[in-house]
Amino acid sequence: MVFFGSRSSHPTAGTAMFLITFVCFLYLGAAESPMAYKTIRVVNNCAFPVWPAIVGSTDLPPPQLRKLRAGESYSWKADPFWSGSVWGRTGCVFNSQGLGSCDSGDCGGNLQCEDDERTADIMAITKAEFELLGGIAKPDTYSVTLEKGYNLPMSVVPSYAANNISISRPCESMACTADANAVCPKKLQEKKKGSVVTVCKGHYDGYLPRSPAFSKAFQKACPRAFPYRSGTICPPSTASYTLTFCPRRRRSSP
Repeated sequence: MVFFGSRSSHPTAGTAMFLITFVCFLYLGAAESPMAYKTIRVVNNCAFPVWPAIVGSTDLPPPQLRKLRAGESYSWKADPFWSGSVWGRTGCVFNSQGLGSCDSGDCGGNLQCEDDERTADIMAITKAEFELLGGIAKPDTYSVTLEKGYNLPMSVVPSYAANNISISRPCESMACTADANAVCPKKLQEKKKGSVVTVCKGHYDGYLPRSPAFSKAFQKACPRAFPYRSGTICPPSTASYTLTFCPRRRRSSP
């Protein structure tokens, strides 16, 4: 016998399933928000082609690296917990199998660089390093580093989500825009195609310079690069990062 008005206050199985599905939908929606997957944009402002190289902690999503001609750019969505490095290669020649060599920044003769010992041994590159810590609740860290020497002017500039309070407290851009022909000591220069300096061969073990002449020259020229200044911390509101090869130099020092 069924008595009206005696229905249990507990949710039915159908209602419980609906609630579980709804909560999962909200969770997935948050995970896929623009604040989680951040865009990294690489711009070639040089007057010559640059082959971007990238190695990192994950392959999601895998960037399809290619040659950037003067004025071209390339973007990808970085994994929320991605950490990795980006640098530029110059004077590269690759065959249809992606094998070849570069005048600077070469990673084992491969178009697609791999995060292995060959990459770790690459010297004389200006490198950007990123560590994204979830994208929603924790800050990011990034830097432009000269720990392996110098081959290209580079800057990393953050941007923000619209109408966020962090716009009033912007993160610091990191950069090294030195002219290697003017800054690099002669004994550390490597030249290709005449008088153009392709790389400046400096090296650091942690914070300690292995090349004091390199350190002295670039400390004055690039005070906004590691190891002269540690990588900066950016709030979780950061929406994207723009890495530029050969950014326009400022008329005065910061």
